[in-house]
Amino acid sequence: MKIQKFKKHWDANSLDFAKKFGDFNRLLNDLILLSEDTGKQFSGAKKPLENTTFLLLGKSINHILSSQILLEKGLLIDAALSTRNALETLLLLQAILLDPEEKHADQWLNGKQFKPSWDRKRLEKVQEVTVRDVIVNASDDVNQMAYSWLSDITHANLSSFSYSMNMTGNNSYEVHIGGSIKGHDTAIKAIYAVLLFTLHQATVLSACVLCLKWFESKSELFKKIQNNINEITKHNKAN
Repeated sequence: MKIQKFKKHWDANSLDFAKKFGDFNRLLNDLILLSEDTGKQFSGAKKPLENTTFLLLGKSINHILSSQILLEKGLLIDAALSTRNALETLLLLQAILLDPEEKHADQWLNGKQFKPSWDRKRLEKVQEVTVRDVIVNASDDVNQMAYSWLSDITHANLSSFSYSMNMTGNNSYEVHIGGSIKGHDTAIKAIYAVLLFTLHQATVLSACVLCLKWFESKSELFKKIQNNINEITKHNKAN
């Protein structure tokens, strides 16, 4: 199959995708812009925690942009992989931000590699912590479930193939070379939910800890996006 055929296929997927998931995409784009604006408030601060947060927030946004592109094309397994990368980055960011001594930011900037299991276990233990006079209550139940689900999709096990093929009969399958969104509405909406909730959570935490006055000046915008996330995910669960 020539690459031009894939491009035509992706163009068709994009049109269908915009009709079904345009609201999710627009909301995520609004949140990305808010996250970028948050990062600008402490970029160039030349402080370990600010620098670490800025770099990890930027890395996570790039992963999220990759997820958006892959979802639109119907390449769901790779979209899930990019989403898991974003989730890992955002969980690491939160674990580092929730360190009152701010030593983990120094360690990360000096090249220490934190395994994904480290930040998940650390976030499991954190219930309430004070960082720079900001009291944070943390809960990681949803993120743990999301990480497990995304890992199941991205690993080369039989269950993951349901996202790249359809069963057409007894022991008969149609494999979607180039991707497909047909029959995958629930998975696509779930990926968007992970991206929206986790990016919003990490952005709020970053803003509260590192630029509280600015966050307070933008509190209505943060609240509006949070309400829109709750509304769009609740509405689609009902459907």
